[in-house]
Amino acid sequence: MNWNEFVSNECLFCRGMAPSQVDDVRFQEKDPTTSMEYRCEQCGSYSITLGCIERAVEPKKNELLAGLVREWKDRGLALEMTDENFDSLLSLAPKGVLEKGQRFLQAIERRTDSLGTKVRFDARRDHSLAFVKSKQDFAYFLRHYENLGLIECIHVSHNDTPGPTCECSLTLKGWEFVESLKIPNERSTKAFVAMSFADDLRPAFDEGIKLAVRGTGFNPVRVDYKEHSEKFDDLIIAEIKESRFIVADFTGHRTGVYYEAGFAKGLGLHVIWTCRHDDIKNLHADIRQYNTVSWTSYDDLRDKLTARIRAVVGLGPLPIE
Repeated sequence: MNWNEFVSNECLFCRGMAPSQVDDVRFQEKDPTTSMEYRCEQCGSYSITLGCIERAVEPKKNELLAGLVREWKDRGLALEMTDENFDSLLSLAPKGVLEKGQRFLQAIERRTDSLGTKVRFDARRDHSLAFVKSKQDFAYFLRHYENLGLIECIHVSHNDTPGPTCECSLTLKGWEFVESLKIPNERSTKAFVAMSFADDLRPAFDEGIKLAVRGTGFNPVRVDYKEHSEKFDDLIIAEIKESRFIVADFTGHRTGVYYEAGFAKGLGLHVIWTCRHDDIKNLHADIRQYNTVSWTSYDDLRDKLTARIRAVVGLGPLPIE
């Protein structure tokens, strides 16, 4: 594949201006793990390895990834796409028309500061928020949800050629619907743990995270500790959806931890961020905005995480160990 065409200032998704950066030496060596970093004013910051660019520009996949990049931007995160996590990321995208529409309503919610606030959209560039490829598809969602009484719109043309901008707000019925899409799982006993599977960090789980989670009445779930016959990525998604909250430890900065935490936040789950003190400096800039539990020892991790769970989530339904 000719990767040179992607070393440009054009976004892979909206085709707007997006200055890109790449390691010239590794690029010339045609190393497929070389990461291209893009900074797009519209889509936000994201990165992608050369080895999966060809798949990312396929029309159907590009449409879904464009929506994910925008969602990650809304959450203050930069999406990282690699050969390792590419299929997992695609599995986080909506599966059909109804789910795409629901994700659009959630996009309105994310942008709403207060009840009744009008959120401005440009159908020519914001259609990716609904995971669709055209402004006509975007206009369809607007008309549909307006007819259902879930949103109120102004400056919207009710034909197949919508005007460049529209302003939308959720109605009370719309708020009720969006809230119903979230998955608080108040009766769940599970706490999903996203962290590096490196052997030297196993004690962080066994002597820190596991004890804190069990000590607050929940059952910690780490997928590499489970016996299963399912596809690994499908199991992760299923476990997150069934969890009450997620503990995301960024020590070692495994790429999967970032998108698992982002997925959980999108579901409305509490995400508790942790990282070993000497690795905090390596946190992605997008994560530094969150109140991360910084730990220096396994006992320190156990105690601080216990306090954070009690403060953010409360005690769980299981007997405390």
